[in-house]
Amino acid sequence: MTTKSDDDKIEFDPDKIAALPVFDIAEHLDSPEMIASYLSTFFAEGDIRMIMSALEDASRSKGMAQVAEGAGLATPALYKALKGTQPRLETIIGVLRSLGLCLVVQPVGTVNNCVSDA
Repeated sequence: MTTKSDDDKIEFDPDKIAALPVFDIAEHLDSPEMIASYLSTFFAEGDIRMIMSALEDASRSKGMAQVAEGAGLATPALYKALKGTQPRLETIIGVLRSLGLCLVVQPVGTVNNCVSDA
């Protein structure tokens, strides 16, 4: 087994790094099933900032204007809501419905390994 010493340095070419494509998860969320699976992971963890970020990713995958309209919001209001950390449940449900999804509550530990605070 070969190991690197502290003297071995890895050099990075900034031009090659800059030329790498940017990964955007929104480009891969191409079906309601894929979006549901993606969002369920974050809802199970319960971190509101991550949930809102994931909802923004999912909204971008479908188009922010289309999701806003389906949720009964102006597009700027949707952007603002998804950047916040205290969203209204009404907004979350509207966004989910606009994405073709619904919110379901289940006991901790039964689905998607929900995290328990207990």
